[in-house]
Amino acid sequence: MSELFEIVNGKVIVTTSTGWRVECLPFGDDLMRAGTALALPDKPQPPTYLLGNPEEDDRQIRVPYTDTSINDSSVPAEDTEAWVEYVVKRNAWQAEVASVQAQQSLMRSRVMVYRATRVLDMPDLKAWAETRENFYGIPTPTDERDILFQFFTGEVAKTQDDILALMAGIMKATGATEEVLDSFEANFRDSLGPQQREDAQGHSEGTSAETAT
Repeated sequence: MSELFEIVNGKVIVTTSTGWRVECLPFGDDLMRAGTALALPDKPQPPTYLLGNPEEDDRQIRVPYTDTSINDSSVPAEDTEAWVEYVVKRNAWQAEVASVQAQQSLMRSRVMVYRATRVLDMPDLKAWAETRENFYGIPTPTDERDILFQFFTGEVAKTQDDILALMAGIMKATGATEEVLDSFEANFRDSLGPQQREDAQGHSEGTSAETAT
C-alpha cells in the first residue's frame, strides 16, 4: 500500500499516472459517506414454487424460480405469467439501481475533486479550458467548478489505479492504519471487473518498476 503515496513534510502526496502531484486531505469520512443519502430501491422477488413431496407438507419448501427453472415444461401457466411480470419489474429495478449507483459515484468524485484533494502546481484552468476549446476543439464548460472537475477527471486521475491511490491517500491523511489500507486495496481490486483488475494490476506493477529504477 505504501507505494501508492508518499509522505512529504507530513503531507500525503500521490503522483498520478499522468505525472500530477496531488495532496490528499483528511476527508475520508466524507468520501466514504458520499451518496449514501440516496437509497437503493427494494429488489423485486421472483415467483416461487413448492419443492418436496406433496404428501409431506412439513418437508415442502418454497423455492424461487430462476431464469433456468422457469423454462421447465412442468411450470404452471400462472407461474409463467407471474415470471413475465417479475422480469419487467426486475429490469426496471436494475435500471434504477444503475442510475442510483451512477449518482453515488458522481458524488464520491465530487468529494474527491472539490474537498479531499489539492492538485499541486495547479495550472491556470481558464487558460487550460481555452486551449482545449480553441486549439484541440474539445468542448469545455464555462463554470469554474465544472472546469476543475473536467480537468481533474480528464487530466489528473485517468486510471483505476489513480483512483485507488488517491482514495488510499485520502484515507491515510484521515488517519487510517496500514492494516485498514491493505484491506481497502484488496476490496477495491475485488470490486473491479476481471479486465479492470488486470489493467489496474498491470499499471501498478509498471509504476513500481519505474519507481525502482
